[in-house]
Amino acid sequence: MGLEHDGAPTSCQDGVNVMSSFRTNGPESFLWSTCSRQQFTSFLCSAFLGGSCLSDDQGGSDFPIDPSDMPGTTSMYNSDEQCRLIRGDFVGVCTSHIDICGHLACRFGNGRCAGTGVAAVDGTECGNGQRCFKGNCVTSTGTQPPTGGVINGGWSEWSPYGQCSQTCGLGLWTRTRQCNNPVPQNGGQQCAGFPSESQTCFIEPCRTVAVDGGWTAWQFGPCSRTCGGGQQTITRSCTNPAPQNGGLNCVGNSNEAITCNTQICPTVVHGGWSDWTYAACSRSCGGGTQTRSRSCTNPPPQNGGSQCTGSSFENGILCNTEACLVVVHGGWSDWTYSACSATCGDGTQTRSRTCTNPP
Repeated sequence: MGLEHDGAPTSCQDGVNVMSSFRTNGPESFLWSTCSRQQFTSFLCSAFLGGSCLSDDQGGSDFPIDPSDMPGTTSMYNSDEQCRLIRGDFVGVCTSHIDICGHLACRFGNGRCAGTGVAAVDGTECGNGQRCFKGNCVTSTGTQPPTGGVINGGWSEWSPYGQCSQTCGLGLWTRTRQCNNPVPQNGGQQCAGFPSESQTCFIEPCRTVAVDGGWTAWQFGPCSRTCGGGQQTITRSCTNPAPQNGGLNCVGNSNEAITCNTQICPTVVHGGWSDWTYAACSRSCGGGTQTRSRSCTNPPPQNGGSQCTGSSFENGILCNTEACLVVVHGGWSDWTYSACSATCGDGTQTRSRTCTNPP
């Protein structure tokens, strides 16, 4: 029916009445706010629907309340059964929750209680000799009717017709009245008839304006190459705006192929090895080993060129394979004596030798 929730953008407080945007409880949750009541009435009483259900005489509430007319009085719909109908794993009403009329709380098998967000139905027992009625716990017997005489509602004067709902073509203008002359009181009846009525209005024919189509901006697809000249497709649509009311279609093509990435591709350079660099040999003669290494920098790979093939490091390279010399230890020659210092008597002489036997 197109009714809005209470709260913004309406002027009615949210979280109170029937059309709250979230679950509510308490007596006010049974009532329509002034905003939703006005929307509901306007919908049913529009000139097109011609609804008359709001004019039905519902009568006033009987005093005292007749429990037989309320579903909560039967065993089928007592408070425990209402809980089980709401949710299968509820076992009954939560006895620690006092206000079941405004908000029915139910318990699980483990004794934990949870709210249901709804009120108990009319006639549900809520105390000794008391039953729920329209969200309140009231005494079911001996209740007196309201004080004062019954006053039926009366209509106010019709308001002037408002502006036509359309500036061209067929529209509606509406006038309204309110049931406040007087307001129904003490069980008095609502006003009979409709709070609003509408008539068709026609200011002038609507003029049809032709709108020619216009192209959107070009959308560019991927290029077939990253350099050296490729092809790509560009597209656009005749929706800015789309032609309307006999307007002309766009002139030109909706897609074209263009050249892209025309810059020269850089030269591909494959990598080359530098000369080997040798480490020291493990021996100076008689055959040793050494390692050698090289790098892929002569030249380095560029612009997608391939890396060098082969290893950049080798070990176990033989080195200093010449035979080592035989070690010869020196030996003394025979002594050589000099002439004696005297031809007779005691004299002295020297002797010498060299390390040449062998050297």
